[in-house]
Amino acid sequence: MKKLLAFTFLILVLFPSCSKDDNSSNQDYSTQILGTWEMTHYDGRKVSDNPDVFPDRTTITFQSGGTYSGTGMFGGGSGTYTLSGNTITTKVDGLTFITYRIKSINGDTADLTMNIEQTSADIRAARVR
Repeated sequence: MKKLLAFTFLILVLFPSCSKDDNSSNQDYSTQILGTWEMTHYDGRKVSDNPDVFPDRTTITFQSGGTYSGTGMFGGGSGTYTLSGNTITTKVDGLTFITYRIKSINGDTADLTMNIEQTSADIRAARVR
């Protein structure tokens, strides 16, 4: 009987303490990322409040079929992208250009971490209609 009580106690203590996995990596972002996005925040700073730092409008457009185009900080050109879980990898001429880790997409707002070579920054982007 003591063993049964000890086992029950362990189940009650350990089972609720198991945390849920971060479902952002399990979420299918393939349709959510489509469209044109404009960067509104860079490392917590509003882009519109910092015209000296961000003189150009920065947008990226993800199209179905794996192509994208960008302006401003996201690059003034086009290339291809792949989406794996919550990671978007953009390529220009077959070489990795920028990698984005999607933290969340809520409606028309996306929070991401952008990685260019050894530099990373948290960004927020709004879908442009």
